[in-house]
Amino acid sequence: MKQLREAQDNSTRPESDNASSCLHPLSKSLLPPCLSVAAIIACIVAVAIYFLGLRVGNTEVVKISVIMALFVFVVTATLLLFFARRWLQRRILAPIAMLKASTDSVTKQAENQASVAKVASLLLFDLQLRHTGDEIEALSLSVRRMCEELHCYTANLVTASQQRTSLLSLLKKAGQQRISMLSLLRKMDLLAYRDALTGAGNKAAYDKVVPRLEWQMRSGIARYAIILADLNYLKRINDTYGHEKGNYYIKKMHAVLAAAFTESPIFRIGGDEFVIVAEGHDYDEATAIIAALKITMKNMEADTSLQPWEKVSTAIGIAVYMPGKHASVEKVFKLADQAMYEDKRAMRACR
Repeated sequence: MKQLREAQDNSTRPESDNASSCLHPLSKSLLPPCLSVAAIIACIVAVAIYFLGLRVGNTEVVKISVIMALFVFVVTATLLLFFARRWLQRRILAPIAMLKASTDSVTKQAENQASVAKVASLLLFDLQLRHTGDEIEALSLSVRRMCEELHCYTANLVTASQQRTSLLSLLKKAGQQRISMLSLLRKMDLLAYRDALTGAGNKAAYDKVVPRLEWQMRSGIARYAIILADLNYLKRINDTYGHEKGNYYIKKMHAVLAAAFTESPIFRIGGDEFVIVAEGHDYDEATAIIAALKITMKNMEADTSLQPWEKVSTAIGIAVYMPGKHASVEKVFKLADQAMYEDKRAMRACR
């Protein structure tokens, strides 16, 4: 701001201080019109004096008119140049000098490798221009708006830089404590959207997927099926062999589902209930995958080398989204839930 004030003071000083030895190029351009106007006025005055002298009978009227014409010419030209240059200085040269000083100050700071924060503060200058309504004022206002936008952008850079510095400091401290920021973020994500026991997505993670499916349904590009798997005999295993074996039973069930549905997210939304959003290849082969799953579970049940908590069993229900028939993901979910309970009743009937 100090540099800007100095430029403003310099631009408004008398021209004898600003340009003592030469005229500004714009001032030189004022000479022809000012001299022309002065010459015209001098000629008018000379003619007026000449005719006036003739009327009063003055014999030296030509000499007097020439002298007065020269005098008027010199005085008029001087006054016109003085006021024209004064107007030029106040209305054009001073604003341009202030704009130049402002941009030069920012450039100088940048060349001197000033901090981003200092450069941002330099952009907050006030030109304090008169209200002229001309192109110079429009240019000044445009530059001011540009500088305000640059200040906002640079201030954001400063904030981002400060945040980056803080983050680097945190990373350094985390490194000293053998805890990286990345692992911390992963742990936070694990706590927020992962089931701690199985590693599958939890109910919150499933709730995040639903809006995406709803958007695909509105866009007409949805191709998915919802599959529900509800474990059998979990309470019996917990009561008979303990919760540790029950937890193993749940984890093994998740492992079996993950091995079957390799391209689809799996979510544990309840103690013994899993949801699979079948997409891609899993969507195309969902029926075959479920049939293979049932064969796998049947083979486990017949395997005498396995312990009861190793013989996973689950009822499975599937509902395929059909455009025009299903209005929401919730509707597809309920249909899958009904299919799952029908499968559970059928499994009990077989036993």
